[in-house]
Amino acid sequence: MKRRGRILSLLVLIVVTTIVFRAEALFSSSPYRQAESIVFNQNNDFENRARLLQSKEGYWVADRTELMYIDKMGKILWVKPMMSQNIDISSSDNIMVITEKKAGDIFLLDSDGNIHAQLMALGEIDRIKIFYDQYVGVLLKNKVLMLFDHHLSPIGSTVLPQGDILDYQLSLDLQNIVVTILDFEHKIFNSKLVFINQNGNIKSGTNLNEAIIYDVILTKQDVITLTDMGIYRFAYNGKLIESMEIDANIMQFAYREKTQQLYVQLFRDGVDFMNPKVEHEVRVYDQSLKTIHSFEPPMTSVKGIVPLGNTFIFYNDFEWAIVDENGKLVDKNQSLDYIHHIHVVSERSFGIEYVNRLDVYTKK
Repeated sequence: MKRRGRILSLLVLIVVTTIVFRAEALFSSSPYRQAESIVFNQNNDFENRARLLQSKEGYWVADRTELMYIDKMGKILWVKPMMSQNIDISSSDNIMVITEKKAGDIFLLDSDGNIHAQLMALGEIDRIKIFYDQYVGVLLKNKVLMLFDHHLSPIGSTVLPQGDILDYQLSLDLQNIVVTILDFEHKIFNSKLVFINQNGNIKSGTNLNEAIIYDVILTKQDVITLTDMGIYRFAYNGKLIESMEIDANIMQFAYREKTQQLYVQLFRDGVDFMNPKVEHEVRVYDQSLKTIHSFEPPMTSVKGIVPLGNTFIFYNDFEWAIVDENGKLVDKNQSLDYIHHIHVVSERSFGIEYVNRLDVYTKK
């Protein structure tokens, strides 16, 4: 009888456990599931750790010894050997550019691993970027910015003004390059916006005195500029359209091109610490910098906001959450490992980058 009772108890436990697991799977609120986990950085070389980028259909991983391409379902399609530690990479929809910075060698690759174009011994390179699969912008160590087409034929070059080059972006619609520069050479430091045409001629520029530019967003109509002093809108001729001071610190932001809305995560100092929720806010602006609405972020410490279809991923070092466009929580997860970055391929696929692996999530 005792034996039969134990067997019966074991069967009950198995049935209950199965029901619980099936119920959790059935009623799980998460619209995504983890499809694959890809390991890299197996040599623990943190000084020359892998670089990860996303394309329209998958993920590029440039390790110290190899280059691999992973499709949006998390399947490794190919791996190629690579023996350089001094590289820079950039990706667009379907094309990746990789450079050996010291030698100045540049290669354009597609998602099948085929080399579309190459250019050798250009000179020592500071950084490289590819835009819309059509143009490659190369910043040399001597602060000359060069623009090439998708065959790596030269289009134009520009000697940039003095200062630290923060970033450079290209508007496909207007064929303009916008460069952001931080200048500490004078008593009053300032940030600069430099507007360059496709042939390399500087069209105009503007100074933002005592302001530090965080980033710029190029739209078809204007250049939205986020700084520690507030948000500015400039025309492509350098003329200021609108400026807006913000009563808080800009921590993170994301721009949804489809709706032309800017999501800005703000933090306020010196508020009532008995009610810490008022410290953090996500404010949504339209194209004219008018406030549409605001909501509380899904976590207090946010280090990244990434658009994901009609939703957004918020993340910090050990948490990530999905919220809809109105701030309503869709899903929230914790991680035991440090999150470096989250890469979105499409509405149906994103990858979470850790120290030595990429976890790929796909829509259920």
